[in-house]
Amino acid sequence: MHKFLIFCALLFSYLNLSAFEGNIQITRQSHYDTTYLIFYFKDTKVRIDEFTESGILNKTLLVDLKTENIVALSPTLKLYADITRKESRTAPTQQFEVIKTNNFKLIEGKKCYQWRVRNRILESEITYWVMESDNLVMQKLYYILNATENYSSIPSFFMHIPETEGYIPVLAVERNLVREEKQSIHITSINERQVPARLFEIPKDYKNRKI
Repeated sequence: MHKFLIFCALLFSYLNLSAFEGNIQITRQSHYDTTYLIFYFKDTKVRIDEFTESGILNKTLLVDLKTENIVALSPTLKLYADITRKESRTAPTQQFEVIKTNNFKLIEGKKCYQWRVRNRILESEITYWVMESDNLVMQKLYYILNATENYSSIPSFFMHIPETEGYIPVLAVERNLVREEKQSIHITSINERQVPARLFEIPKDYKNRKI
């Protein structure tokens, strides 16, 4: 239901939840479509908006990192629903081959290192380009969202990489074992700024829908 959140939740770490206020913009591309994501952060509140390629707001999630509550909003139907967390399931760690290389390239002027994760059983390899960062909010968010449903391989592969603290994956590219690209996710901007508290409220004209 909310697979647009797959990778984005990886961007922050488990601690220091109130350290960042602002927004992060992400582009996700696959064989089928392109979507644009905007994450808004204020204290322990997070809002995630998904836009279609034509710029239409498609979905919204409101997340409280402290209480771990998640609310889904449907802008078109003017409905909201509480999301129930489920036990997340990932493939056994021994299936994954992790390679942290010294290769690097500049992305938006930032030095990013190449980490690769391969799973031959799943016939997939994901390359992450990570930069060092003191922003330590997003892994907490990822673990909460990951428990709402089974997400795709980009976040689940990343969870098998040891010692990821202090790094943000700026770009992730998934390919099959014959090097054909399946999908990619790219952080396009990180903006530190004040965010209005009203963005994290359920609109008064939305009706509750239990799911």
